[in-house]
Amino acid sequence: GAVAALVGTGAGLLAWLAIAPAVEPAAGHRIDRFDVPWWLIAAGMLLAVCTATAASWWPARAVARLPVRAALSERPPPPRPAHRSALLAGALVATGAGAIWWADPNRAPRPAQPLKDIVMVAGVVAIALGVLLLGPIVLRAASRAARRLPVSGRLALRDLARFQARSGMALGAVSLALGIPVAIVITSAASEASADEGNLSGRQLLVRIHGAEGDMVDDVPADEVETLAARVADLTGRLGDATAVPLDMAIEPESQPIPGFGARRQAVAVGIPRDEDTFEDVVTYVATPELLDHLGIDPGSVDPDAEILTVRREPLAFLTVERRADPEPASGRARLDLPAYSSAPTTLITPEAVATRGWDTVPAGWLITASSPLTSDQVREARELADGAGLTVEARRDDSTGSLRLGAIGAGALVALAVVAMTVGLVRSEVAGDLRTLAATGATGTMRRGLTAWTAGALALLGAVLGGLGAYLALASGYARELGVLGDVPLRDLALLAAGVPLLAAGAGWALGGREPPSLVRTET
Repeated sequence: GAVAALVGTGAGLLAWLAIAPAVEPAAGHRIDRFDVPWWLIAAGMLLAVCTATAASWWPARAVARLPVRAALSERPPPPRPAHRSALLAGALVATGAGAIWWADPNRAPRPAQPLKDIVMVAGVVAIALGVLLLGPIVLRAASRAARRLPVSGRLALRDLARFQARSGMALGAVSLALGIPVAIVITSAASEASADEGNLSGRQLLVRIHGAEGDMVDDVPADEVETLAARVADLTGRLGDATAVPLDMAIEPESQPIPGFGARRQAVAVGIPRDEDTFEDVVTYVATPELLDHLGIDPGSVDPDAEILTVRREPLAFLTVERRADPEPASGRARLDLPAYSSAPTTLITPEAVATRGWDTVPAGWLITASSPLTSDQVREARELADGAGLTVEARRDDSTGSLRLGAIGAGALVALAVVAMTVGLVRSEVAGDLRTLAATGATGTMRRGLTAWTAGALALLGAVLGGLGAYLALASGYARELGVLGDVPLRDLALLAAGVPLLAAGAGWALGGREPPSLVRTET
């Protein structure tokens, strides 16, 4: 465990230093290579030592209680009845799925955050334990279904069932090793945004004045706004054929700075009700004539009775400082036919509503739109120019997670193959006498290679199926209220994992499993 902790942590840190530049486009900002949760890394190292030590206790206990005669017979102990394990596995899986469903943050009433996290972790652990307990049961079922397989396949699967204490735990480990990348592949595919989704268009930059973050804004002096506007004009000119339009936010005249946030004040936002006590904040800008013209909207075509112009279809209410706990529904709204980018000005308060409600407007930033998609070099240059002026620049986040999925598949496959290799070596060493018998009766190297290949391939295939089902069950429980996001399953990546790992395992077993037993004579003790 200690060796694994040191080697694994070192390899992980080196891998992080190598892949960090590829993560920055998806994160949308530069990443400090050494700004990592060191306490979490130390906890993982300690957990590696503790789990390795704890994992050795149960086999040692079993060996210590094994009768001498049974040990000398070199026969595995008879398997225990499986019905109790099956009931316990089913109960754990059902309990885990229910816990993940209950901890869904979109559930009403929403549970408290610490309790939600604890229940979510407990649910994941329960499903993992249930998968571990299902290993021996799946192996027994596979051995019974092996009647029509070739001789090497029948012997391999029955050997796995005979030594189910070892191979069952190995199957559970392979299932977990492959279930984690399956979950990553599915969730990353579900989170990918299409061209009309995401935070911004690939041609847009959102430049915020210092202090403007979400629905919080500073009341910046006019002379400073002019200085910042000149810097934004310089930035826009460097992008070629680009335009910049100012963005204003509405704010209550009597609102005070938010404690702990310096001079930042709460701007007027729009809320979408999620349950009786919770609203989702939507950053809202003022529909100035200049902004409407930039968005291709004729100000004269806007309904004069509308207070909000939005791409949203949900009910909306104003979130103000005084009535944040009891939002006031908007009296009128008009639909905007625009892409629903989350950070772009797609929800607007009309100037008439600002005047009627007695609010003020303060500058919050600029929306820059180029004539063609911005390159990574242009975005980096824009951020460098903005950093020295007290501005922040948000660009479209690269939601393409293809490299993340391939990395998860590769890591899971390596772990699974390592577990399979160790298990195959142990199982084949346990049945060395059977191999001698086969060799003595004329079994060729092809038979011996087939035994190893079938053992490795079957263990990897069963692990891929069991791990995939467990991962999808956990995800379906977490996305129970929005199962549609799991509908676009990346079949190519999943097929690469489900078919590639068993084929690799079987191929490696075939290549390495043809050696003749060292002796045809049984060694007596």
